[in-house]
Amino acid sequence: MGEKHFSIEEQNKPEKNYKAQILNIINDIEKRVKVVNPDQALHNELHEKKVFDARKERVEFEPVRKDICESFGVPMDSDHLFFYNGGSEVGPREQRALRAFFVLIDTVRKEGFFGEGRIDHNTIFRNLVELASKFDEKITFESVVEDMDSNPPKHIVFKGFMSTKEFHEISENSRKVLETPIVDSDGQKIQTAEDWFITGHSLSEPV
Repeated sequence: MGEKHFSIEEQNKPEKNYKAQILNIINDIEKRVKVVNPDQALHNELHEKKVFDARKERVEFEPVRKDICESFGVPMDSDHLFFYNGGSEVGPREQRALRAFFVLIDTVRKEGFFGEGRIDHNTIFRNLVELASKFDEKITFESVVEDMDSNPPKHIVFKGFMSTKEFHEISENSRKVLETPIVDSDGQKIQTAEDWFITGHSLSEPV
């Protein structure tokens, strides 16, 4: 068996091009990576509370989730996915207005993990570390943060937001403030789908 790489099917289709670009960056990790700074205070729109039903959302967000997981090479199974339900398994409950997601890549094991929910990114991050520790019991939150600064990085992280309404939940100006696109080796921003965007990652800018 050859070396394991992150991959997707039909990645050469033009409409799926951003997936191929992202996976190429993940597979090519021979670059200096900076530690991700803690979350800063987000725009007030993100903290607005609205009523949502986590059970219905898990189904409604399936296409968006699938697209993100394919883009980062994350298997869509219980060993690699985490859902924050906000205690709403029994029905609708007031939660944050915008749904967050987080991707954790273990570059040594070539393993990816994905989490989502109407909660802060850090909470999702910590739960993904717990998932990853089932594959390697030596992994802790502190070690993952430290490993993001190794050369090459042992872990890479991406955080973002997802929507089923093309982000009509927030203003266009807020999205521009929040978005931190992934930049390819030529310094060009990778344009992802309309229903998700990156707001932070541990990749260094190309030199």
